[in-house]
Amino acid sequence: MIGSAGSEEKVKYLLRDIGVDCAFNYKTQDSRVELSKAASGGVDLFFDLVGGETFDIALEKIKNEGQIVTIGNISQSGTAPYVMKNWPMFIFKALKMNGFTVFNHLDKLPLLWKEIGPLVAEGKFKSQQLTIVKGVENTSTVYVDYLNGKYFGKVVIEVAALQEECRRTQSFFPCSE
Repeated sequence: MIGSAGSEEKVKYLLRDIGVDCAFNYKTQDSRVELSKAASGGVDLFFDLVGGETFDIALEKIKNEGQIVTIGNISQSGTAPYVMKNWPMFIFKALKMNGFTVFNHLDKLPLLWKEIGPLVAEGKFKSQQLTIVKGVENTSTVYVDYLNGKYFGKVVIEVAALQEECRRTQSFFPCSE
């Protein structure tokens, strides 16, 4: 498994805590070169969180009949849209792509909490880091900080205390006091 991140600290996190085989800093290293080194035979599956140039480079590196799962396009937030150059690879390589959003699966959240929550608690399933910021008035600052790479993993703006809901659902997300 290969990962990329926008800081050396996050690259270390991917290697140490998430367990990827290879990781690189896309801000200081050439993604095309690093992917070529890490996956000289090509990539079978690309899990896209950011879109933009990273996605475009992955289209070059993915194998014929490869699979792409895309859940984000954060690289395009607040910037001029990136013009994709490698769209023809979908045809030439017979690629498959699926978009994913949690909103299409909200009915499965109780099952997720029931099955994954205990695994996280036992340390058998590594969860993302979670940062909780209190107060809706902090939304714009948190969003800008998020785009600038300040946070690891998920960031949640706490609008109201949800202690009872956390206890009732036995959420694996830490409940603030």
